[in-house]
Amino acid sequence: MILGVEVFGWELFWALSCGGVVGAVVNFSLNRYWTFRDKGVAYDSGLGGQILKFATTVVGSILLKYLGTYALEHYAGIDYKIGKAHQRPLCLRTLQLYATALLGLP
Repeated sequence: MILGVEVFGWELFWALSCGGVVGAVVNFSLNRYWTFRDKGVAYDSGLGGQILKFATTVVGSILLKYLGTYALEHYAGIDYKIGKAHQRPLCLRTLQLYATALLGLP
């Protein structure tokens, strides 16, 4: 994110989005291969359904991170690099509740 903003001159939203998408692709690929490769377990949906659910969660994550970082920077006067670090625990908890409701996770 910082590389995108400081070096490439991107807007904060696009830098966060790029980082979120790259992280999501790596996360989904690694988890699908290593974590969820048990062939004895049947999944509720195929690959397309899994990608759709995961993408929905990623979009929610990107929006929450952006809105939190933007609010801390513009309304509290906190630099985006510091604000991003401080809003992370709240964002993670919100995403956990969101994923629980959307994906039916425990």
